[in-house]
Amino acid sequence: MQRRLIVGCARASVDAVAQIAQLPGETTVISRRREVSEWCADLDVQCLRRDPNDPSEYPDDVDTAICAGQDIDTNHALMGRVRERYPSIPLIVIGGTADGSAAAAAIESTADRWVQAGPVTAEELRGVLGVSRASRARQLMQLLRATEGPLAVLMHATPDPDAIASALTLMTMAERVGLAAEACHFGDLSHQENRALVNLLEVDLHPITEADELTQYPALALVDHTRVPTTLEEDVVAVVDHHAVREPISASFIDIDPAVGATSTIMAGYLRDLAIVPEAELASALTVGIRTDTGDFSREVDARDLEIVGWLSRWCDDDLLDRIETPAMQAEMLDVLARAATHREAVGPVLLAAVGEVHERDALAQTADHLLMLEETDVVIIYGYTDDAVLVSARARGAIDVGHLLQDALGPIGSAGGHEDMAGAQVRWGIMRDGLERDAAERWEIAEKIVAGRISDSLDDANRVEATAPGELTFERGRSP
Repeated sequence: MQRRLIVGCARASVDAVAQIAQLPGETTVISRRREVSEWCADLDVQCLRRDPNDPSEYPDDVDTAICAGQDIDTNHALMGRVRERYPSIPLIVIGGTADGSAAAAAIESTADRWVQAGPVTAEELRGVLGVSRASRARQLMQLLRATEGPLAVLMHATPDPDAIASALTLMTMAERVGLAAEACHFGDLSHQENRALVNLLEVDLHPITEADELTQYPALALVDHTRVPTTLEEDVVAVVDHHAVREPISASFIDIDPAVGATSTIMAGYLRDLAIVPEAELASALTVGIRTDTGDFSREVDARDLEIVGWLSRWCDDDLLDRIETPAMQAEMLDVLARAATHREAVGPVLLAAVGEVHERDALAQTADHLLMLEETDVVIIYGYTDDAVLVSARARGAIDVGHLLQDALGPIGSAGGHEDMAGAQVRWGIMRDGLERDAAERWEIAEKIVAGRISDSLDDANRVEATAPGELTFERGRSP
């Protein structure tokens, strides 16, 4: 049962109090004013005739606190008392306007939700008030408030729009509670759409080369994946993903929902449940994330994906969406596609293609996307090389988990990451028989023997990894598994 405390109750807040009192749970009001006590009696709400400015008068067990004083200064003072008594619980302020005062600035930066002067409905506050599944959003906010920063929001090695938008959303939530957070990822940012998203939104992503670099962050959160170096498992405080669980994962907060088509759907749902209005850039990024992961609503789409996109549409920037989703196609992609079509080799439903030297790694990913459309092709693996490394891009539709395939084949000698239907890898020349010192022909021979050879060997035993229900492999610390 949710226990809500309202301190102070101005005349203008009575309607809001009445609506909040009708929600499931228990609502208690603290006020010394007789008329407030009478209003509460009419509403069948418990009112304690105590001093709202004395935290010692507050009840011990409270899940959410609401300051509903008559003006900005009153609410600012009450907010300080509430935070003194309950440092971690969600806090809502009702009443007043952003008038540029120091008190208004403090409320705006500290409260989880500030409902300024004007009509308010309890429906807008359901998430913060801990009603229904929205309590998951509350739990995450409470965890963020109690977390020591900075927080590393770790995406997978080849972050796509869904991972990027999800990371930005978690960073937005962390900012609301004063927690510094940074978006991090192993590997490189590839594909033109991904780079367009980052460039247009002016997002600052932090590439990680070695796992030790993450030790500077007291806590980690994983979005859009569940894999983390073994040495860092104890630092993971939160995991949010829409992919089925394949390996045990432990954290203080875990929300894995394979029924939805994108992690962005889950993250945007948190914003909606917490009544947080996203900026146009964030709303646009989340929309792109959902549309990308569902193939523009053509695969693995859930009704909630459509519902959330509809909700986000109120704040999206249509021009920004168009610029993100239609980046200019580079001429090299056509050359790489032509070489892949010429040199492709089919092994049952698996198509492998060597494309030689490439200058833009995006060309590999785009080529893999196109070749996956061929009939009787379920898996596409494209590989080429640059001056620094051999690059691999893989796509699949149901037959093989290419994320695990590349991790098994190339993870031990390079970096690999991704999902069951989309993954990438790179192996630097320095690892492969002094490849940096060889000419182009020798390099390609090395790549064929080592990289392509390891992939082919792994394909012999590769199958789509069987998914397990999230509850069987996820363990929230402090709770019964």
